[in-house]
Amino acid sequence: MTRSKLLNIFCVMTCCFAQNLSGQDANNHAKFHDPDPLAYYRLGQEARALFQTGQYRQAAEINQKLVDIYPDDGTTWLQLAQSYQNSGQHQRAIAAYRQATELGSGFTASNYYQTAICYAALGQDDKALEWLEKTLNSGYMHRPNFARNDQFAGLQSDERFQQLAGLLPSREFSREEGWRFDLAFLVSEINRLHAVYRNEPLPDKFKKAHQRLNKRITDLSDAEIFVEFQRLAAMIGDGHTTLYPIAERVSFSQLPVDFYLFPEGLYLLDAEGDLKNRIGSRVVRIGDMKTDEALETLGAIISHDNKMMLKRMMSLYLTFPDALHALGIIPSPDTVPLVLETSHGQTQKVEVKPGGLRRPRKLFPSQKEGAPVPPLYLRNVGEHYWFDYLPQAKALYVQFNQVINKENESINDFARRITNALGEHKAEYLIVDVRHNNGGNTYLYPPLLRALSYFEATHENGGIFILIGRNTYSAAQNFITDVDRLTDAIFVGEPSGGKPNSPGEDTGTILPYSGVNMSISALNWQQSYPQDGRIWIAPDIPVELSVEDYFANKDPAMAAIVTLISK
Repeated sequence: MTRSKLLNIFCVMTCCFAQNLSGQDANNHAKFHDPDPLAYYRLGQEARALFQTGQYRQAAEINQKLVDIYPDDGTTWLQLAQSYQNSGQHQRAIAAYRQATELGSGFTASNYYQTAICYAALGQDDKALEWLEKTLNSGYMHRPNFARNDQFAGLQSDERFQQLAGLLPSREFSREEGWRFDLAFLVSEINRLHAVYRNEPLPDKFKKAHQRLNKRITDLSDAEIFVEFQRLAAMIGDGHTTLYPIAERVSFSQLPVDFYLFPEGLYLLDAEGDLKNRIGSRVVRIGDMKTDEALETLGAIISHDNKMMLKRMMSLYLTFPDALHALGIIPSPDTVPLVLETSHGQTQKVEVKPGGLRRPRKLFPSQKEGAPVPPLYLRNVGEHYWFDYLPQAKALYVQFNQVINKENESINDFARRITNALGEHKAEYLIVDVRHNNGGNTYLYPPLLRALSYFEATHENGGIFILIGRNTYSAAQNFITDVDRLTDAIFVGEPSGGKPNSPGEDTGTILPYSGVNMSISALNWQQSYPQDGRIWIAPDIPVELSVEDYFANKDPAMAAIVTLISK
């Protein structure tokens, strides 16, 4: 007997059983015996292809047939809803979104948001507002989308819509009133969104700091208020709840220098103008403080998951003079006094003038004059992902720098190329370097994870090495947690910058008065087993990057792997 006949018999038997139970559900299930199950599957494939090519009306017709036949697949209901919505059949879309939500398909808040859009398209403003409120109450993470969506253009002057969209009310605000409005909004959004504090009371230290700040706002500059807001965000205790120096009412400056915190101390990696000949110097004083004291002071306002992430973020925050001034590290934000020490022990005081904001840089090759050729791990940091075969080690070296698809090649296609290259070169080892990877979209990396698992399963005497460090964070942390859980990979380098289990996610929160951009950790990412309380993934082979190795363009972590392979 063929499998399809067995499936037909099973479906008929279960439908008959359901009919004996009586009731509406039984009648719905009974419809499933009509077509061949494989015909149902093929019909689903056709509907997906039509949807993906933008033929929404045809996709809706087929998806409607599918849910009539078998109403228990929430994914089909969701695609039906989207097909109806994209073809302008909003009333039908609303009903389909309701069914998809009841079956747990899609994100509830997103389904509610799309329902609100459908009601707005139908001209039912009260219903649209009702569903926008449900959207917020369900933890919708992208509140600014309300005001940006053209479907809600007619509601922009409505007071209820302004409140739901996180906009300022239509009245004049003094500076102090505006900042206090932002402060209240910040606290309310943390209470609404945060993965932990939407269910638990905020920490006592947060509440006390909030009360103090509310009283002090009149006496603080805009930059100082921003720093105190960031201090509140850091008290939440994770790396993704943070503010960004992007705002309409606050201007920020940044130093044209780059620092890095090595085991030997804080060093100047790059600079412009006359400071270029000071590259490689140790920073012994910042303003009125010794470097260690300044770093400790700065650490109190930096959001982080663990000490490795704190090390990474300190190097960035040190380039913001407004933050240094607000914390009392320097006397004025107009210039940053530094005391630098050369390798010969000579010290010199320099004054660094700030400029405009710059895009954050990942670690780059040594900028010292006469430095050797950059090592493999610093040659192409700007590329999202790439690989090269190392014949001397019989290894494929893969650098995975961002969990974001490239325009000309998806991560899925890249994973296929890796598998093909491993076979073509008959590689015995696979080295994956995620030391520069600070995240992206967790949902994109499974094909790469499968490529690693396949390699391990088909290479009994080979091995996988994962290079990690302080910049391995967010979606990259999720990736290495999955690798740690599913393979026997050997981890090399520093501890990672994130935790295996942690609140996370970037949300597009904007404070209404100042326009300050903010993120709140709205999701509880649990890539490991529930009891895993590790603060990072520690390396099996710990290797720190020394200041001497960095400026000499050496990679001691990679050298350790090659040595192990050779033995």
